[in-house]
Amino acid sequence: MGTPEVGAVGREGFFGLPLALNAGVSPYQVIVEMRGNAHRVRAEAFIRECHRCEDLHEAALTYAGHVLQQAVQAAVCHAFHSLTQRICRWLLVSRACAHSNTIEMTQEFVAQMLGVSRPKVSQALVTLEARRWIHQGHGRIHIVDPKGLQQGSCTCSRPEF
Repeated sequence: MGTPEVGAVGREGFFGLPLALNAGVSPYQVIVEMRGNAHRVRAEAFIRECHRCEDLHEAALTYAGHVLQQAVQAAVCHAFHSLTQRICRWLLVSRACAHSNTIEMTQEFVAQMLGVSRPKVSQALVTLEARRWIHQGHGRIHIVDPKGLQQGSCTCSRPEF
């Protein structure tokens, strides 16, 4: 089992929040889950621009608050909700980040992100597939019924669609 995911960033966000909070280098591990494009900005340039542009710094601080809220909610979710509820929520969040109903991801990776064993994830995904909410393929999960997943998920940071 890996370290559970405590936050997700899609097109709307960025990594390196400790820089916006004047906390220096990020102590967290960042894992890219899905294909996509990204831009990399040197830490010094970001800090310089935050000092120069108050609107950028304000936006970064607002986003930092959002990420902190997401991390706290993830911890509560992990402690109090069933694995099936958490997988439904995680799939919906991944769908929102990917802007796609097909998520290129292995069961092993999902297990790492949720901090559980792969067999448990496999069993939960089979249940979701039997409900016809998803369809699994090798290294991918296709969301067939997002409303079903939403119905089966916990209410932690549930994305709207």
